[in-house]
Amino acid sequence: MQTGIDIRRDRNGNLIIPTYLCGADGEPITTGTVDAYIAELQEDGSLATLDFADNVFKVTTCTTPTIAATQQSIDGGTVDTGLWTVVLSYAQQANFVAGQHYIVYWVHMEDGVTTVHPPRWWQWGGVEGEAATEAELAAEHGDGLWTNIAGTGAYAITLVFSDGAGRLAGGLAVAIRDSAGNTVAGPLATDTAGRVIYYLDAGDYAVVTPSTLVWLGSSTPLTVTGDAAVDITVGTRSIPLPSAPDKYVIIINAADEFGDLAGAGSWRIRITDVWPRGLPGADLVQLTRQTPIVLDTNGQATFEIAKETTAFALSITPQLAAGADGATEIIRVTVDPTVANEYDQIYLADLLTY
Repeated sequence: MQTGIDIRRDRNGNLIIPTYLCGADGEPITTGTVDAYIAELQEDGSLATLDFADNVFKVTTCTTPTIAATQQSIDGGTVDTGLWTVVLSYAQQANFVAGQHYIVYWVHMEDGVTTVHPPRWWQWGGVEGEAATEAELAAEHGDGLWTNIAGTGAYAITLVFSDGAGRLAGGLAVAIRDSAGNTVAGPLATDTAGRVIYYLDAGDYAVVTPSTLVWLGSSTPLTVTGDAAVDITVGTRSIPLPSAPDKYVIIINAADEFGDLAGAGSWRIRITDVWPRGLPGADLVQLTRQTPIVLDTNGQATFEIAKETTAFALSITPQLAAGADGATEIIRVTVDPTVANEYDQIYLADLLTY
């Protein structure tokens, strides 16, 4: 696409880049000024900066290296949101390259204090979810009903997703594929009631949802003969309980550099040390040197540690989106029992924030 998942172009080709900014107190930033830098990732890992004076990416000093962001409000301007946006015109995108990766980072200035906020990363072009023409979509995904993402068929099909036990699957991406495997409508996200509506002609389809941190991926047959409401049950990801009361389960949810869930076995994870010495779980060190902990098909891995563990060291070799191995990192993780849930499960991400 010309953008990332939530960096989008409007119908006139303008590139809209949003970000939510909050201060150290967690409150939204609604005052001051915010400037955005746009950079293009080079083959050697360096960055070239977009000069807004002539819309050219440069590795030298730019005349105009930033563009001002605007804080957006709702309810007729009475409620400030902390959502800041910049809009690049079609002309300002003249030197963007399809399939290339770009980074935007944000600088907030107020009362003489300058704060740099986390960057955003996206791909421009290459058809990653949005395309400029019907031909691009057909070439990437196959022929289909591309004139309306919800479909243009004669029958309204209301799909309701849940775990079958009352838990509704809100915010789940849903796509419709034909018998040949082509995506013919969607993906659209379910609402808070787990519901999404498509308009399909009579025929046989598959309703497809991806794996997420909560839900298992699914493909459900669907036969359309008229207007219908269809309940679809999707599985939830199960997380193992500790094997004994004196242990914690550590949960790793892995993603590639674009935030997509990593595939089965694509990361190599080893425990290289455990503190204090002599714990019952210290045999993890020897075991994982020989046989790394592996991810399941949903990008998740788990292992156990003794509750007496104060820290452990992880060696992680990730797999990048293109399939190559990333650099191996060794991380010392301090165990904080207060982040364990009622089932003695701890998400690694919660430990890394401390």
